[in-house]
Amino acid sequence: MEKQEKIGYNLEPIKNDISNFIKLYSKQKILISSQTEYIQAGDLIKVVKNKINKIEEQRKTWTKPLDESKKRIMEDVKNAINPLKEFENNVKITMTDWYMKEKIRKDKEQAILEAKAKEQAIKEQKKNGAKIPIMSAVPIVNNIQTQRGDMSVTTMKKVWTFKIIDETKIPREYLSINEVEIRSSIRGGIREIKGLEIYQKDQLNIR
Repeated sequence: MEKQEKIGYNLEPIKNDISNFIKLYSKQKILISSQTEYIQAGDLIKVVKNKINKIEEQRKTWTKPLDESKKRIMEDVKNAINPLKEFENNVKITMTDWYMKEKIRKDKEQAILEAKAKEQAIKEQKKNGAKIPIMSAVPIVNNIQTQRGDMSVTTMKKVWTFKIIDETKIPREYLSINEVEIRSSIRGGIREIKGLEIYQKDQLNIR
């Protein structure tokens, strides 16, 4: 109740009305054995729908200002932080560019060290007549994959992603049907769509 008072709505009258309505009609078992009773049942459903619509209209008077306020705040906050997100993205692009160049440089440096170590190992092998494990003599270039700052730990990691190169070859299980567009087309009069059976079914409609 405290929460209801704070945001300015009271559901108790609505709950009481619904409870009284259900109690009234729960005492009467709904049986349909004639066209008249069928029509009366339809009228009863119309009463229920009217009640629901009335409650929804009341709900909108409570929530519309909140929704509009929330939408406005979210949009304002989004616009406020956009410069930060753009700045973050630009810094990440610059960092990634440096990392890739530095990795290439360090890989080349490592390859040079390994080549020199291999050359030295061969010389030692010829000199001493014993095989020396090459890798044990190779200095390891400092790894830049993880870097620690005063406030952050920056790690470059590989993640799996994708890009579409030929949509026609994508397996069916990875494709989704646009049901919203299909239903809209059917309502607009389309009666033939390849791969679909468009048919009519009985659906009760109370206005």
